[in-house]
Order: sequence, then structure tokens, then C-alpha cells
Amino acid sequence: MTIINPNRDRLVVRPDPLIKNLPEVTEGGVLIPQEAIVSTQPLRGTVLESGPGCVENGSYMPNVHKPGDRVLFGTYGYDTIEVDGEKLYIIRDADVKASLVENVEDEYATVNKFHPIVDEIVRDVVEA
Repeated sequence: MTIINPNRDRLVVRPDPLIKNLPEVTEGGVLIPQEAIVSTQPLRGTVLESGPGCVENGSYMPNVHKPGDRVLFGTYGYDTIEVDGEKLYIIRDADVKASLVENVEDEYATVNKFHPIVDEIVRDVVEA
């Protein structure tokens, strides 16, 4: 077993499987190939390891995300590595778009409710 200790503000993330069978036709009738849909969806994963943080403008900034956190991040801006036959990503803590909280016990909450980080805005889309 290989141990990975990320430096500075980096996270080691195990990606979740991509969501398949998304709609392939827009409301206007345009056909979209499945590869294009999968390549543009945000990625989800579980933080395995977290670096100590970094110094910004003379102040120490610890990482926000810790091992075990479920996170949502963009499709670009990460490094892919393979460790013991498993594909993992190394991303910056600041590149995480949102934290995912599952099974929230609240009458207005849903499974996989998003919690935006810093200045990112995340919207829930609800079908009427």
C-alpha cells in the first residue's frame, strides 16, 4: 500500500463514477453525444488526504476540506495519478466548488445538498 502526503493546499481525491444516461436531446431537439455530456459535468469525489495548507499574503491558511469530505470540483485543473491500480486526482483546496452533505435531516433539504465554498454560487434545479 502506498501512502500519499499532499503538499501545501493540495487534496488527494478518489473520484466517484461518472453519471451515465443523461438526456441526449435539448429542448430544441439538438442531439448531444454522451461523451460531450460526461466531459462537461462537474466531478464528485471523496477526499482521501489533505495537505497542511499554505501561506497567502503572509497569513497561514489551513485547508478547508479534510479526509472523508465529499466534494464537487471542475472537470479541469487536477492531476491524475494511479496508485495501487486506483485512479486518484490531486487538486487544490481552492478548486473545490462545493462540499456534498448527504442525508440531511431537514424538511427543505435533499440528498446531496450542496454547500457553496467562498464566492461560488450553486443552484438546486427542481422540476415542477
